[in-house]
Amino acid sequence: MHKKRKKLFNRFLISALFVFLSDASHGDQNETSQGRPKIMVVGAYHFVSKANVYSMSVDDPLSPERQAQINDVVTHLAKFRPTKVVLEETVGTSDLEPNYQRYLQDTFKLPASENYQIGFRLARSAGLKKVNLINAWTDFNYDQVKQYADSHGQSDLLEKAGHLTTKLLAQAENIQKSGTVLDVLRYFNSEEAIRRNNSFYMYIARIGDSSDYLGAKLVASWHLRNLEMFVNLTRLIDGPTDRIVVIYGQGHEFLLKQFIRESPDLELVDALDFL
Repeated sequence: MHKKRKKLFNRFLISALFVFLSDASHGDQNETSQGRPKIMVVGAYHFVSKANVYSMSVDDPLSPERQAQINDVVTHLAKFRPTKVVLEETVGTSDLEPNYQRYLQDTFKLPASENYQIGFRLARSAGLKKVNLINAWTDFNYDQVKQYADSHGQSDLLEKAGHLTTKLLAQAENIQKSGTVLDVLRYFNSEEAIRRNNSFYMYIARIGDSSDYLGAKLVASWHLRNLEMFVNLTRLIDGPTDRIVVIYGQGHEFLLKQFIRESPDLELVDALDFL
């Protein structure tokens, strides 16, 4: 009888210990999750054409129909309750910061750029007194790499890379024809679209020879630029309750999300949870 009681007591101790450890583990996870600043990267498409290697054809974002759709995008993103909004420009070289102050005073009319149309509206709806900029620049001489590929029988790599991007943009343009701005953003922020855009660089990296890794150096420069932007982003963080929205060209999304995801003190939030 004594042995049976001892066995029952031992089972009770093991069960109690298991429950305690399980609760403690969940507690640690919750504390870790709640104790990290949350960052959401929204891969955007440029409402106004930029000097990119490839660009999407965009209809008028200032039309009444698109304006209503942009307001809908802002309403969706506002549910994240951002404490900071980060836009794609460089500190000290842009009018975005003073223009935002004028916008708060109702003395500035928003131009067509997504920085203004989405970024400014989102920041104002969140009651933010300023917008933040994290852009960085590195040497990115794509023309030099293209010339080398064309003159050294490596044009096929350019063609394969270009095919990925043109297919990506063609799909986005097709969605735009009958869909909304929200629909296009949902596509650009899908895992398929993010990976397809980044795959472009895996072909470019192979251009060159054993004496000069021209393509690899170009891709390394691209990674460096995005890493510097990530560092600038982390320097904006004031504490664990920060909720930061980064509105950037979709080509940057793969690397920015990777850097955030691999940072143990940061929590990456999927934009599709709010789009």
